[in-house]
Amino acid sequence: MAELRQTVLRFLKIPERPHVPPGEEASCQTFRAGKGYYDYIRLGWGFGQAGALAGLLFGALFLHYVPGFGFLIRFGPWSVPVSTAVLSAIEFLAFAGYALQLPFTYFVLRLDYECRYYLLSDRSLRIQEGIWFFREQTFTLANIQQINVKQNPVQKLFGIADVVVSTAGGGGGQGPEGHSQEASLHSGNLRGVTGAEKIRDRLLAQMKRYKDSGLGQEPSHATGGPATARLENPEGLSRAIALTIAEIRALRSALEAGS
Repeated sequence: MAELRQTVLRFLKIPERPHVPPGEEASCQTFRAGKGYYDYIRLGWGFGQAGALAGLLFGALFLHYVPGFGFLIRFGPWSVPVSTAVLSAIEFLAFAGYALQLPFTYFVLRLDYECRYYLLSDRSLRIQEGIWFFREQTFTLANIQQINVKQNPVQKLFGIADVVVSTAGGGGGQGPEGHSQEASLHSGNLRGVTGAEKIRDRLLAQMKRYKDSGLGQEPSHATGGPATARLENPEGLSRAIALTIAEIRALRSALEAGS
């Protein structure tokens, strides 16, 4: 089973281990979906398979017990009736396909659970998930705008929840063609984690440390206080000094004349 797993992952180009952001190996914490999430997705898989089986059984009963029911295959102007033997063969192939896909889809479900990773470092949050469509999302802590915990009744039964993080992806205002551009949010979902509130609090604490350290702030271009700001216009300063000297001379002249 281990060899089959590695072969499938290699064929689909799915990393067997999490991709730690470069330079953040020392501070990176890796956690995964809880055991309850595996039971949760297995329950969904079971309901899906039961629905497919019910559809097959209904179709078989319909073919065998509805009087006068038949099929015609049309090839242009010609119509070929489908015999009972052909319908039975199609029915057999449908049930055989259903039976064969059971272990395959269950194996993929297991891989999806095992290859799901969440990584939190001093600077970013990374989500690694997916089998058929592998996806790796990285959110810098400075850009995260919202952190929400979501839980439906079935997830509550299994003791799991989702932690959804959102980052601002756009701003309001008018676009180049006069269309309104509302702020959009890019979201990432830490699905099926145990202790979702603790993970949310850890994220908030990590974000606070990141912002308090100044790593997420824009560098200041000012090199001094108000005096420096005034020196940015030397011509205006020279005129102000000349006007002040002229006023002092005029005041002195007036005092001398009065004496």
